[in-house]
Amino acid sequence: MERQTNKGKVLGILVLILLLCSAGLYFLVADRQQPQIRLGPEAEHLNGEATLEIRVSDSSSGVARVTVSVVQGEEERTLLEVEPDGSPNRWSESIPVGEMDLEDGPFRLVVRARDNSWGRFLQGRQARAERGHVLDTIPPRVKLESFRHNMQRSGSAIVAFRVEEDPERVGVSVGETFFPAYKQKSGAFLGLFSYPYHLSAGQEQPMILAGDRAGNVREVSIPSNVRAKRLSDNRIRISDSFLKRKMPAFRDAFPDIRDNVDLFVAVNEKMRRANRKQIRRIGRDTASRPLWSGRFLRQKGAKQSSFAVHRDYYYQSEKISQSMHLGIDLASMARAKVPAANSGRVVFVDWLGIYGQAVIIDHGLGLQSLYGHLSQTDVRKGQRVDKGEILGRTGATGLAGGDHLHFEMMISGFPVTPVEWWDQSWIENNILPKLQKVREAETD
Repeated sequence: MERQTNKGKVLGILVLILLLCSAGLYFLVADRQQPQIRLGPEAEHLNGEATLEIRVSDSSSGVARVTVSVVQGEEERTLLEVEPDGSPNRWSESIPVGEMDLEDGPFRLVVRARDNSWGRFLQGRQARAERGHVLDTIPPRVKLESFRHNMQRSGSAIVAFRVEEDPERVGVSVGETFFPAYKQKSGAFLGLFSYPYHLSAGQEQPMILAGDRAGNVREVSIPSNVRAKRLSDNRIRISDSFLKRKMPAFRDAFPDIRDNVDLFVAVNEKMRRANRKQIRRIGRDTASRPLWSGRFLRQKGAKQSSFAVHRDYYYQSEKISQSMHLGIDLASMARAKVPAANSGRVVFVDWLGIYGQAVIIDHGLGLQSLYGHLSQTDVRKGQRVDKGEILGRTGATGLAGGDHLHFEMMISGFPVTPVEWWDQSWIENNILPKLQKVREAETD
């Protein structure tokens, strides 16, 4: 009897040891990491064209099961329930929002995943992830407040309009060129824009673009009459004396180019493009209201070159380069004083490549003026200036052949003919009525 009792004790101990070993083996071998779930996109607001991205991974035991559901209001619907063949380490799926039968408004995407591990006593480890979104399929509504827009090729115009919701991106598009618009106190938007010099009249239709956070975009045609304007051509001879005088200042920018002709081509083309990109960036540093008043001042002196002149450059009778002159050159005497064309805020004072020492003033609504080739600057960035205040003195810095002022007017960094802005009658007929309409709405 005692032997049987001892045998029972031994057997119990062996069973206990076996159970402990099994438990240890289970906890040693079992996959303790749950599946990883990634959801996209991260944007909260989505439109009907959006696609939800679901990625599930489990590098240890593979993905065994995925359930995808959507919750809107009190209802939860299963969109997808799948057991991937072979329990892969990675599984993904894309679900178009437009195919989910949702109403505009908030919804939640819920994803549950299970791996193929021994976890949870052979039931597999589980994970859950969810993300909330807002479905918006209706573009912002736009209401025009100004209806007559007469302009010329390379000229300027302004449009007033309202948007029923706060847009994420709003402005005027003419072809591939975009001009931001700015919200006023009355809630209306003002958008200064140009009909670009590189487009022929009638080639493109100016359009208001208003986009919301979900990516919906409303396009509204701006009633406009664009007059044709012929652009000029100019042939410029590059001499050895010019190259020897001007190229050393640019050698550091292109250290691998030793030949002066090749260096001129690089400066005239590559540096010019880089400078225009920089000017476009500076154009975004603008006040949301007009800082100027009345016509813009014209620097005293003779006009040496007009706006939007196509230039061909020749060296020893061979054409070596070309460019578009996007300002007006004015010259009187060496180191002449340069007045601010109108009131505003200085947004740039520095060396600007081909323009040499330059100053840029912001006049609000994206309207800016540029003063290039200066020999001296007397203002600092951020400084407020009044119309007529002296900014510096003319010079021949940059790619200038002689002492003069290179003057540009720009809208959102895009060059426009300055001649209109020098004309009080043009401003009173084409700009002030729209500004006045918005100002009157602010006082109502």
